[in-house]
Amino acid sequence: LTEMLMPVQSWGKNFATVPVPQRTVGDIFRFVASKDNTKVTVTSKVNGTVVHQNFTIHHAGDYVQKKFSSSMYSHIQASDPIAVFQFSQTQASAHENIDPSMITVPPIEQYGTDYTFTTPEYSKGQYQNQFMFIVDSRHKGGLLLDGHHLPHNQHYVHIPGTHLVGGYVNITVGTHTVSHKNPNMTIGGILFGRAHVESYGFPVGFLVKPINPVTVTAPPTTPPTTPQPTTPQPTTPMPTTTAPVCDAPPMTRGDEVDNDCDGRVDEENCDGTDTDGDGHIDEDCNNEELQIIGRR
Repeated sequence: LTEMLMPVQSWGKNFATVPVPQRTVGDIFRFVASKDNTKVTVTSKVNGTVVHQNFTIHHAGDYVQKKFSSSMYSHIQASDPIAVFQFSQTQASAHENIDPSMITVPPIEQYGTDYTFTTPEYSKGQYQNQFMFIVDSRHKGGLLLDGHHLPHNQHYVHIPGTHLVGGYVNITVGTHTVSHKNPNMTIGGILFGRAHVESYGFPVGFLVKPINPVTVTAPPTTPPTTPQPTTPQPTTPMPTTTAPVCDAPPMTRGDEVDNDCDGRVDEENCDGTDTDGDGHIDEDCNNEELQIIGRR
């Protein structure tokens, strides 16, 4: 199983997980650290009780692997940026058509506001496709699939320790769009498909904002050797440089870029006021047209 990695500058500290739908054997999650001694807390609900799992990843590049039940929705918090991967387990019976797949779990910090995606083709027929989503519980009614609200009986599961809910919806073969009535509302989404001993899974999209500084230290230089040195030659370490936390391009309305480096995307309304209260005006605008109310 392979997956393209996000750049370390875009790894996150907060994640929400949705289990692979219609399974009973659970999913495997892998947590990869970008820094030494990264502390991770997984908050979930087991039999109605909120449970916290705490562990430490001791070295950068190392990982810890956990198995979560097929009913477990969780919130993951890390002291330093991490990458999280979700693995579906192999088919255990004829009633659970599936095969192992590897899914990059997007950080909450990198959620986008809308996505367009297409279901993959299956060589022996069609996949059963499902869209797994995360959205703000206070605004779940505004979530739109292909411009339509989700079914009135849609099931949502609260993610402990957050204001988010998760769930999934079956979708047909073809191209789909996911958005929200509020153009500034961010959404997390994963597309999953299953067939007999075959499956796929991938995020439908995410941002890659450079939200983490990356420190690079070059090895010290080695002094030139001399046949008979009279005094020890001190080594001169190379300077330590820190990449900028955010180097966003100039703002274009609705560009889905965090142009002012505040962790939010397209939060201004371009109405000549300081919409987000940060002391700047129209610095990170959405594409929503202004509605003018009143008499001319």
